[in-house]
Amino acid sequence: MAEEKKISRIDIKDAIAVAMAAAFGFVIALIWKEFIMAGLDLANIYPVSETSTADPWVGWAIFGIVAIVITVVMVILILMITKWGKKPEAE
Repeated sequence: MAEEKKISRIDIKDAIAVAMAAAFGFVIALIWKEFIMAGLDLANIYPVSETSTADPWVGWAIFGIVAIVITVVMVILILMITKWGKKPEAE
């Protein structure tokens, strides 16, 4: 009879940490994709929208700042969740 491998809590925590880190990375990728697309739209290289504001450059700059802040927050969350996934529980 073959031995069955039991799944430990550490394995489960590690799998959850990897999945959450991937999700946070996906959020980072999406926000930067939108920032790049907005910049291409603003430069009339690849127009995506017909909307125009009083000063679209200010809106794009604010979007850039928001993208940087979200990136920093997501990286911190990735580091925290990775550390949580690697830490063994006291039993």
